[in-house]
Amino acid sequence: MAEISFQHIFDINQLFKKKGIEYSIHLFGGCSSCGAYLLCEGENIGHEELEAVMNEYFKEKWLKIYLSDDLSLRAESLLK
Repeated sequence: MAEISFQHIFDINQLFKKKGIEYSIHLFGGCSSCGAYLLCEGENIGHEELEAVMNEYFKEKWLKIYLSDDLSLRAESLLK
């Protein structure tokens, strides 16, 4: 599994704002695990569109994002 940094979260949230997408990435965690999820702050849009926007950013970082039904994120390294 790959990691998403604080800078990535900041950059994606800024990208969402720039594109008028009313979602933001937030972190959750506890004990030995943590993760990231999206929070809808306005109009809902499709998961495919959200994944496409994030993956356009992350392809330069050699990462791919998968968005689950509960809006949690999973990052996978493209370097295998």
